[in-house]
Amino acid sequence: MFNYGHNRGKTSLMLFISLAFVLLLIIYSFSPIFSGVAIFAHAAPSAPAPEEFASSEVDLIDIIAAIADGGEVVIGLQSDIQLTASLSIPDDKHVILVSAGNNDEMYQLIGADGEDTIVIVTGGLLSLYDVIITHNDDESGRGITINSGGKLVMYDGEISNNKIILAPGGGVHNNGGIFEMSGGVIVSNSAYDGGGVCNSEGAEFIMNSGVIGGSEIDKNIAYAGAGGGVCNSVGCIFEMISGEISYNDGNSAGGVYNGGTFDMRGGEISNNNVTGAGSGGGGVFNRGVFNMFSGEISYNFGSLRGGGVYNANDLGSAAFIMHGGKIFGNTAEYMGGGVYLYSTGRDSCTFTMIGGEIFNNMALHSVDYTGFGGGVANDYGEFIMDGGEIYGNTAISGGGVFNLGTGVHGAFTMNGGIIGGVTSDKANSADLSGGEFLIIMMARL
Repeated sequence: MFNYGHNRGKTSLMLFISLAFVLLLIIYSFSPIFSGVAIFAHAAPSAPAPEEFASSEVDLIDIIAAIADGGEVVIGLQSDIQLTASLSIPDDKHVILVSAGNNDEMYQLIGADGEDTIVIVTGGLLSLYDVIITHNDDESGRGITINSGGKLVMYDGEISNNKIILAPGGGVHNNGGIFEMSGGVIVSNSAYDGGGVCNSEGAEFIMNSGVIGGSEIDKNIAYAGAGGGVCNSVGCIFEMISGEISYNDGNSAGGVYNGGTFDMRGGEISNNNVTGAGSGGGGVFNRGVFNMFSGEISYNFGSLRGGGVYNANDLGSAAFIMHGGKIFGNTAEYMGGGVYLYSTGRDSCTFTMIGGEIFNNMALHSVDYTGFGGGVANDYGEFIMDGGEIYGNTAISGGGVFNLGTGVHGAFTMNGGIIGGVTSDKANSADLSGGEFLIIMMARL
């Protein structure tokens, strides 16, 4: 005999378990940001099955030419392909590149010497999966150029071993288009600015995941300019949801140079290095607006100033706003192991700390310089601390905060937050003076 009451109890229990499981999935799929914004965790889709196959440059050109306006095609590379000219992704066509039948290894699309491997024209769309975009050793040319109105979506694959002389964007030059990175790696590229990627002419870059750099042997290099990993120019937008910008070298700005707007909502900018004498900004060199909501800026080396962050207004107003996240393990040889502010006294130069943590950074003593401001060094800018913590930093003077100004310039306002702490492991330290903070009213050092 059917026992309705017993079955109803079992049904209710199963419904409760199902709802709990769905809730767990929802919670797992979102990353909470202390600013109150929740970011969905993007997962890159698997490569689609090829619809057409190419084993030569001619095959690629013919297949792309046959795409109807507004249409798309999945092209499977069947071998490495050496190009003799840039491969163009035309207006109103969607090209999807995958490797076909290569035992999970990636085929290479090799650019011609002196030419960009791929150029996405206005209105063109390229989706990149398990393919390597590259150049031969000792040959030059960018990996991919995105022109205004074009779009690149990178789900997987590799953009590597590309270089451009006296111009920006070795791996990718986003020249007014949109670049969405949801996987893959951009490594071993070099350029004057933006060894890995350069945004210019109002371009937008959304980094959902993936790696730019990644190891000492795979680093991108800005050999004379700024932004070994990324250069985000004036008027451009970079949104970092997750991923990694690491182990890149720049003459200034080892990891990221920002002249536009950079929103960091997750991921890490780590282990980047400034190579130029007298330069700084191992992790980030900011001359625009940088909003840090979450993520980490860690273990970067800033040569003289700004191991983690260098915020400067020498080319106009600059603002670094820290809502959350962590800045730790960074090193400078002179000023600002974690964060350095430099103001010319003309335009606004502000560091506003609303939340987050700045800890275990160092301003070292070298042969020529004495280290000031292990956590933060304010050199004639404006530092407003509304919240957050600054602890465990070290310097010769001003272990936590070093503030230099004349009263008109160089203001430090503490409305909230904590510098140091009640326990010894949270204390900032200085060899000479100002373990927690040191304020000097005098002309610039």
